[in-house]
Amino acid sequence: MPVTLTTERANPGTTIVEPSQVTLPPNTPEHRRLQKWVAENQRGWSQAFAANPSGGIIIHAGKLHLHF
Repeated sequence: MPVTLTTERANPGTTIVEPSQVTLPPNTPEHRRLQKWVAENQRGWSQAFAANPSGGIIIHAGKLHLHF
């Protein structure tokens, strides 16, 4: 299943936030690297320590949604 990574950042000198998206197709080195990282980091997550909604990295893959 493809994975979509989204980052949002403010343009320097403005308050405008623009999203940037990258899709990682299955069986690419980047997809495998992310898959390995998620498999190795399945503990210690907490909704109480969620990233600010206006920044960070958002990952979507089917029903999986991570924001950090």
